[in-house]
Amino acid sequence: MSATQRAARSLKDSLRDVLTLGALPGETAGFTAEEHEEAAEFLLEAMAERKPGQPVVRLKSRGGGEAGNRRMQLVVVNDDMPFLVDSTSQAVAAQGLAVHRILHPVIAVKRDAKGHLQEAGEGYWQHFRFATTFGLLAMAAGIAALLHALVPAMCTHTASRIVRHLGQLLEDRSKIDAIESEAVEARAFVLLLILATAVVAPLWLLGAPLTLKLAYTVLAYALPAVLMVTNPELTSTKEPAA
Repeated sequence: MSATQRAARSLKDSLRDVLTLGALPGETAGFTAEEHEEAAEFLLEAMAERKPGQPVVRLKSRGGGEAGNRRMQLVVVNDDMPFLVDSTSQAVAAQGLAVHRILHPVIAVKRDAKGHLQEAGEGYWQHFRFATTFGLLAMAAGIAALLHALVPAMCTHTASRIVRHLGQLLEDRSKIDAIESEAVEARAFVLLLILATAVVAPLWLLGAPLTLKLAYTVLAYALPAVLMVTNPELTSTKEPAA
């Protein structure tokens, strides 16, 4: 396999992985592995070359010729913008056609000066950012739920609010900037807890004097405790207005 073939295969694999990211429940029902592979290959053909600001539209027929078994595949490659999916769906419906399945991932790409596709999908740092944010928020939701279980007057809506953030993040990764901004206190709280645990754990494991262990434990966990008590986003008993 030549270097060009390996690069094309890598791009197709990346597109296959991100094709169903953010898909709503039901959008991938009955979507077989063969169809997934074929869709990724067709998407790669459409994305192979594109100049900035110019949309790419590709259409092909698939399936047999008998009634009910023939479908068309439509690929639209464009800059991300509001209502793009709705507008495309309405244009298709206006022609009297039924939409069988819509997949609309937001894909980060890298192109050369001529518009040739070089990279598609998440890079390592994009993946690291998403996974770290998701993991910290999941931990924050779990801690908030446990605190609410112990003290019902605390964190009455915190866990549910963070879980909604997680759902939004899974549905659309492009919302990560807004979600990180809205949940900055929750992520900071979990990071401080992790740091405090990393500081005091060796003292307890290595058998330091009890007085020293207690003193360092209180000091280490004081900062996350103060952040939690003084921050309404972490301890509010009222749901914020929409």
